[in-house]
Amino acid sequence: VERLKINGPLIKYNRATFYTQDPVVGYTDYPFLGNGTGKYALMSRL
Repeated sequence: VERLKINGPLIKYNRATFYTQDPVVGYTDYPFLGNGTGKYALMSRL
């Protein structure tokens, strides 16, 4: 939601990972907003 609120960049999806058994790749591998510092740093650690 925060990414949309501040008009943050969206990452293009990878259709090959939509229905995978891999727990590391797919819907859960979207990168955090920012570089881990500043206003959103705490949210990326939750």
